[in-house]
Amino acid sequence: MNKKALTLIVSSIAVVAVCVGIVSFVRKDGGSPVPEIQSTSSTTLAESTSQQIPEQSTTLAQITQTVTETVLETMSTTATTKVTTTLTTKAEDETTRTIEDAAEDVEDMEIGHASTPSTSSGKLPSDMTFAGLYLAGYDVIGFKPYLYNNDKDCVQSELGYNEVYDKGAALIDFHIKTCRIKFYDYDGRDWLVQLWKGQYISGDVGTVGCEIGLYNRKAGTPSLIGHYNCAKEADWLGMEMTMYWDENRTGNYTPQFTRDYTKYWWPTGFVDGQMKNVKDTQEIFVLARITFKDTLMTDKFVEAMSKLGFQEVSSFSPYTMDTYKRYGCDVIFTWRDILN
Repeated sequence: MNKKALTLIVSSIAVVAVCVGIVSFVRKDGGSPVPEIQSTSSTTLAESTSQQIPEQSTTLAQITQTVTETVLETMSTTATTKVTTTLTTKAEDETTRTIEDAAEDVEDMEIGHASTPSTSSGKLPSDMTFAGLYLAGYDVIGFKPYLYNNDKDCVQSELGYNEVYDKGAALIDFHIKTCRIKFYDYDGRDWLVQLWKGQYISGDVGTVGCEIGLYNRKAGTPSLIGHYNCAKEADWLGMEMTMYWDENRTGNYTPQFTRDYTKYWWPTGFVDGQMKNVKDTQEIFVLARITFKDTLMTDKFVEAMSKLGFQEVSSFSPYTMDTYKRYGCDVIFTWRDILN
């Protein structure tokens, strides 16, 4: 058995272990994950790109079968081409074409009031949305093919989350950093907004990504391991998220993918790749916006952010790290260096 095959077997076991309970793991294969903004055009960008490349939904059984078949194939061949599973295979020509088309669509869109989508905050300032920042000349939309967990229908939503999961991540070759933003006694519950970023498995089958998780539990509930329940659908919040990666460590961050603005409890995204240094917290940063339920919930969230070291700004730039701007019930922020 060659070294690559052995490495893939170990990685495959790790993937299966992580994926236990995953109902679906959806791929954006060359699609254009731009924010789902309103437009006066009769055909939205999401609709135009979905006609080009359909989403692929893969069950756990299919993932396991595919990984197993790939391992067996690797063991029986001396080919030097990169070993991939169906989850990481790219249609390069189609991807390039779709990215170019999507970029042209964004340029041509009659955005109008799309930079101020309808939220409980009313009309948002232009620097409070990804569409508004894009119109202002900021590079905030990522077009790379990416993977994401289908948080609308997954077993993980019943399992909750706690700090033991984070401590065990390294055991399955997850080199990820996290930031836990906790606030208390809102609507009779304690809340956690948790951020992650980093390397999710190394080598040929590795991906680089980020996540935001929304959790809560009954106020005052004691827990030695910090266990929270995943937010139920009634508590999902409007979010949008872009991951930036300084892939070559030149100080040039480029947006990798964007999760559209919609309601989530767990927006995620992962692109093929390997970090230069998995311990370097500055190689990746996250740009995100969250719309909270009301003023009180927003007050508690930004107070918790400030205590962790996030700085409030009056004029928001996606290139100023660990800052946030609040308008009504909306908070837009960057995250790179604050860890806990």
